[in-house]
Amino acid sequence: MLLKFIKWIFIALISVIIMSLVIIQSTKFVKSQLYKINGQNSIEDVVALDIRGTKQWLFIRGEDKNNPVLIFFPGGPGESFVPLSIPYGTELEKRFNIVHVETGAVGKSDQYKVGPNIDEMTSDAFEMIKYLKKRFNKNKVYVLGHSFGSVIGTKLAQGYPSSIAALITVGPAIQWKHGNEITFKKLMAKAKQLNNQQAIDELSKIPHNLVKSGTNGQIDFSAVVIQRKWLEKFNMFNVFEHGTKKQWFDYLTSPDHSIMESCKLTRITICQYLTENLNWWSNWKNALPDVIGFDAFESVKTLDLSLIHI
Repeated sequence: MLLKFIKWIFIALISVIIMSLVIIQSTKFVKSQLYKINGQNSIEDVVALDIRGTKQWLFIRGEDKNNPVLIFFPGGPGESFVPLSIPYGTELEKRFNIVHVETGAVGKSDQYKVGPNIDEMTSDAFEMIKYLKKRFNKNKVYVLGHSFGSVIGTKLAQGYPSSIAALITVGPAIQWKHGNEITFKKLMAKAKQLNNQQAIDELSKIPHNLVKSGTNGQIDFSAVVIQRKWLEKFNMFNVFEHGTKKQWFDYLTSPDHSIMESCKLTRITICQYLTENLNWWSNWKNALPDVIGFDAFESVKTLDLSLIHI
């Protein structure tokens, strides 16, 4: 009797897995057709560039190849906004050729052989820009950077201003440590206003700037978890509305990725165990200290181009 019950449980589990895979793959196909860009001069392409021995991917969409080119560097490190480009990027695609980036160790891209520092990532980004300038016959491209990507965007604008039409930053990392200190004060004030003793106790135990005590460039990831937990609970950080936790189905059904690649990007439920990136620290350990120590007020006195902060 027990063996029969186990057999039926096993059959049911396999059936659920197969049905889930069918639903995911079917949704990927429907999305690929529903959001297909039609037009004589439109573009919809996925391109792999070999940069410093690592295959890195560009996702290009636009209704008119003659429009300006805008390249988007996401936050993280290790994030991809490619799965969100279809539901949220259609208006921009009418006026720009939008290029989303998956750097090494993200999505379709290869793992880095050696984790890059921020200057190497900036150099990689410029290789992408050179490719786009040549492909679209443009002298300059627009650069958009979110959070971590804003540092890359700023360094591109500093180092290669003749190739950048304008820099747009969203939630920029201007002073990482000081920004976290401000966040801590606001969180603690909210916790006290709500008389939430659990939040007060947990926040009291973390470094205010999220840097490990006694170090100058090591993130205290346990502190990051606590900070973001209370940012989410207090509804003080809208990035969670567009991250994998809330938009997991968009990530899982991205038409530009295989099921395993989508699972790698989603990193929730069973995907967390199937594709957990054990090399995360080796990929980003050299870039993180550069970002933590970045101070835009000190290192970016002037820029020879237009700058928009959002």
